Amino acid sequence: MVLAGSRILPRSRSRHAPNSPTPFSTTGTRSIFSVSGKARPSTSTASSIMCPEHLAHAPLRREGGALMVELALCMTMFLVMMFGTMEVARMLFVSNTVQEVTRQAARAAAMTDFSVAADLAVVRRHALFRNAGDDGPLVLAPNLGPAQVRIEYLRADGTAIGAGSMPACPVENIRNCMQDPSGASCIRFVRASICSDASGACTPLAHQPMTGLLPGMAGPVPMAATVVKAETLGYRPGVNNCL
Repeated sequence: MVLAGSRILPRSRSRHAPNSPTPFSTTGTRSIFSVSGKARPSTSTASSIMCPEHLAHAPLRREGGALMVELALCMTMFLVMMFGTMEVARMLFVSNTVQEVTRQAARAAAMTDFSVAADLAVVRRHALFRNAGDDGPLVLAPNLGPAQVRIEYLRADGTAIGAGSMPACPVENIRNCMQDPSGASCIRFVRASICSDASGACTPLAHQPMTGLLPGMAGPVPMAATVVKAETLGYRPGVNNCL
């Protein structure tokens, strides 16, 4: 049976030789003849013309490029969110830790001889959770070192005692406070605070981001200060008596 238009026709008896192909036969040739006698390509030939081998992988290459673009976009968003979360957590850590730094520094300074600079340096290092000889900064806060821990001695009215009015030693401070508890040279309180500069007005310390990818995270560290009552100030009977 062969196709003729849209109808199926029965195979007719051929008067040709038994071994010779007929115009309507599908054997003996690589082409299928239509009723009009014109040859049309076989299925394998048509598929090779319509889908050449060099175009078979083109959709895969196009999909691979789209995947790379999507991966780049997703990775950018993921990294921004990851670093942002880490930076926010670090800011919270520093904000809470500076409060503890000032508490430790104030409590230790209230028991330390203010006339010995080496002892006050140890107080600052210990407040930053460092060893006695380690001048390194606070963990995760590279710009917060011992120089940013300010220790001040206050009068009864809360004003800071200047360098010219400071007692020479703890024994002299005891004498001054016994003579005039509200005097200009009587240390009544100790204040520890975090300042960007070692001297002058206390300005907030700037937060230093880990990377420059998030410039909006750069801002001041919250002000931290602790005031405690002056205790012994390092006084020991018979030691460092400047009178």
